[in-house]
Amino acid sequence: MQRAVFMKQVAFAVLSLSMLADATPALAQAKKTIRISIVLPATGTQFGDRLRFGAEAAAATFGGAVKLKVTGPAQIDPSQEVSIFQNEALSKPDAIIVGPIPASLFVEPALQAQKDGIKVTWIVVPPTRDIKDGLFVGNNEYEMGKTAGALLADKIIAAKGPNPSGTVVPGICIPGLTNLEDRLAGAKEALNQRLPGVRIANTIDTGNERGRNYAAWDQAIQANPDGLAFYDACEPGMINLTKLKEDDKRGFALVVWDTPDEVLAGVKQGVVSSAVPPSHFISGYTSVYLVANALLNDRPIPNGWVRTPTQVINSSNIDAFSQAETSAAGMLTYFKPEIDKLIAGIPAQLPPLAASHR
Repeated sequence: MQRAVFMKQVAFAVLSLSMLADATPALAQAKKTIRISIVLPATGTQFGDRLRFGAEAAAATFGGAVKLKVTGPAQIDPSQEVSIFQNEALSKPDAIIVGPIPASLFVEPALQAQKDGIKVTWIVVPPTRDIKDGLFVGNNEYEMGKTAGALLADKIIAAKGPNPSGTVVPGICIPGLTNLEDRLAGAKEALNQRLPGVRIANTIDTGNERGRNYAAWDQAIQANPDGLAFYDACEPGMINLTKLKEDDKRGFALVVWDTPDEVLAGVKQGVVSSAVPPSHFISGYTSVYLVANALLNDRPIPNGWVRTPTQVINSSNIDAFSQAETSAAGMLTYFKPEIDKLIAGIPAQLPPLAASHR
C-alpha cells in the first residue's frame, strides 16, 4: 500500500516537472528573429533618409535577426501616414516605430496596435499626453529652439551692438504642428531674454510647398528691408531664406534647424551662421537598437523618453559634418561615439513621456 502511494507521488512529480519544462520555454525563451516596421512621415526627404540609415545600421548589428521594413509617404501627408501605420499593424509585426505628424492623429491607431500586442515606439515627434506608456527617442524641440534663438541673438549683438532695436520675423509652414511650434516658442523665449529691445513680429504662414514658401519669404523681406533676422521652422523656408540672403546680398542673421544640402552649402559660405539640427540618424539607430535588443532577449522595452543630444553645426565642424552626410557609412562613423554614449547612459528609470512636452 505504501509503495503504491509512493509510486503515485513519483508519477505526479514527474508529470508536474514535465509540464513545467514544457511551459517554461514558452515563457522565457528569447525570440530568434523579430519584425520591426518603421513608419516615417516623409521617406522622400533628407531627414527621412537619415532616420532610415540609422535604423538600418542598428538592425545590421543583430545579423539577420531583425527583419526591418521602412515605409511611409514620400512627403508629409498625415492621412496617408496614418493609413500606412494601420496597414502595417494589420501585418502583425513585433513592433512599429513611428514618426507621427501630427501625433494627435495616431492616438487611436497606436492604442489599438498596443491592444493587439504590437510594441509602439515614437521618433521625431513625441506622442500626445493620451499615450501613457511606450518609448520616445528624440530631441526636445523647445530646447533646440532656445539654442537657435541664443545663436541668433549672438549674431545680432555682434552686428548691431549690445542693445539693438529692430524686428525679427518668424515663419512656419504648418501652423499648429507641435514640434514646429515648439521650435518657434523656444527661439522667441531666448530672443526676448537676450534682446528686450527687439520686436518679434507675428509668425507668418509660409506654406510647405517650395514655390509658395519662397514667395512668402520674398514678400516678408521686402516688407522688412531692415529686418534683423528671419527664420522658418520648416526645411523649405530654410532653403529659401538661404537663397534669398545670398542672391540679394542681405545682411540679416540666419540660423536654421534642418540641414539639407543647400543649407549646408550656406553654412560653408557663411550665409548661414549655424544650424541646430535634430539628431535623426541617432534617433533612427537608437530606437531600433533598443526595441530589437529588448525583444530578442525577452526583456521589456524601455518606457519613457530617451533624449537625443542637441548639436550645433557651424564653421568649426561643417566640413566633417558635410562629409559624414554623404553616405550611410559616413553617418555611422560620425555619430557612433554619440550613440554609444547615449545608449550606455540610459538610466533604469527614464523620464516619463510627458517630460518630452514643454
